[in-house]
Amino acid sequence: LAACVAAVREHVAAAGLDGKGAPQGGRADPAALSFLFERLCGLVCPERPEPDYPLQLSKAPTQEEFIRGAMTKNPYMKSSLGPLMRDVKNRICRDLDMVGLIEDDNGMELLVA
Repeated sequence: LAACVAAVREHVAAAGLDGKGAPQGGRADPAALSFLFERLCGLVCPERPEPDYPLQLSKAPTQEEFIRGAMTKNPYMKSSLGPLMRDVKNRICRDLDMVGLIEDDNGMELLVA
């Protein structure tokens, strides 16, 4: 972290900038400053990859009469479904051949436990 701060200070001094980024006769390289700033941000707050969770999807026993078919690919990985519960509902509708409910966001409720 200290090395990045020192590199930014050296670049600012070499470019002829004052402490606030205003030119003092030299030329600043915006791409280099941006690169250094991104590296500094990456050190302070690194990006973490999104974990991939398995989701177990099941029907309530009281719904067997209304929702035919079986969810044979359980558990589903979160990355294969999508980020929204709408994506989960659409996957259920596709797997159970309920194509009429894919575009209807209010036709099916999902309970999360």
